[in-house]
Amino acid sequence: MKVYFDTCEQQIPLYLRLDTRHLWPEIQQALGLDHKKHAPIAAAIYENSLAGSATSYSRRNVPARNGDCNGILTRKNIIGCVDRLEQLGFVENMVQCPGGRGWRSAARGNNALALLMQTIIPDTGSIPFVMPQRAAIIRDADGQEIPPTNRAAFERIEKPIWAVNEMLQGTDIRDGKGFDIRTPMRRVFNRDTHHGGRLYGMGSIGWQNIPRDERHDTTINGEPTIELDFKAIHPHILYSERGHPIPSDCYDVGNWPRDLVKLALLVLINAETLGEVVTVLANSDGEKITRDEEGGIIDVTTERRLMKQIAGNDYSKAMAFAHKLVQDVKDHHAPIADDFHTGAGIRLMNKDSEIAMHVLTSLTKMGEPVLAVHDSFLVRSSVKDKLEEVMHHAAAKAGLMNIKIEAKTRH
Repeated sequence: MKVYFDTCEQQIPLYLRLDTRHLWPEIQQALGLDHKKHAPIAAAIYENSLAGSATSYSRRNVPARNGDCNGILTRKNIIGCVDRLEQLGFVENMVQCPGGRGWRSAARGNNALALLMQTIIPDTGSIPFVMPQRAAIIRDADGQEIPPTNRAAFERIEKPIWAVNEMLQGTDIRDGKGFDIRTPMRRVFNRDTHHGGRLYGMGSIGWQNIPRDERHDTTINGEPTIELDFKAIHPHILYSERGHPIPSDCYDVGNWPRDLVKLALLVLINAETLGEVVTVLANSDGEKITRDEEGGIIDVTTERRLMKQIAGNDYSKAMAFAHKLVQDVKDHHAPIADDFHTGAGIRLMNKDSEIAMHVLTSLTKMGEPVLAVHDSFLVRSSVKDKLEEVMHHAAAKAGLMNIKIEAKTRH
């Protein structure tokens, strides 16, 4: 067991993406596992190792959520399986220390695990993925799942997501290395069905949690893909609600670095207090931190020009710059400034998720697979024009006229 504090190595959250249940007895016997329910966990760790990533998991004593893979991903099963795999010499088990910057524990499969599993699962792409118990959930402020107040209405919300998942399940979706990156989608609401509601791939390998540049190599049924993106969708929604035209460039503010203005506008829309905004900006260091749904860090990259790059290590200067930046952004976006640092983001996510569902439902009815990354979408390159048409229609239906749609390019 290796105890560690942090690493910049990519981690993938533990989730049972592929339905390997018909192989559980064989996996259990081949690996010498104590329980049959350890087999799918071992398979998930192996699957992530194929992508060159460790699998993050939690050793904390927290209640399991409904839908955590049909009761398999309990703390007892996870820890029992990982510790047994370590004892057998199949994984490197890295257990997190308290105060480790939010990094969770992680297990990395080795060659011995790969050699045994490859004889049982030669091509993961031939295995159907696990359908979730529910296609949408509501979480409270503590992240715990809560029941909907109207079950029948909630099932109507879930119905189109089941259709999308059935389409994805029967589609060949691969990354540039040829690895199967299919994953079921689930909408996650916050507190009620009027807040949040974005679509998330359910853990493990998937197009949402691979680096942006690698998404460009994604194929759907063997054909290259293109990713189209709504530009500045949340500012656009706010301007539309206020009845004002949106600036031609939301991020062209004075002489401030564009990346820093983009972060400032994002935080101003999502934060609940001005103090939170200033603190985030003053401490922004150019690191892009990718977290899983439980807050564990998956990946860290340093790629943007933020406050650390212009204020150095002088925190008093960084705070002064942050205050000035906030005021400049407010002046530039005066028509919507009243919505800043009010926590509006969670409400806006509900609107962009409705737009996303319109896009997914429309293309699914046409028999065309589409991969959602919140407010951007991947389709086969030959379907680009149809996707753009559907996106404009979905935006117009939500009251967003003339919103820009652009193809995402490599950095």
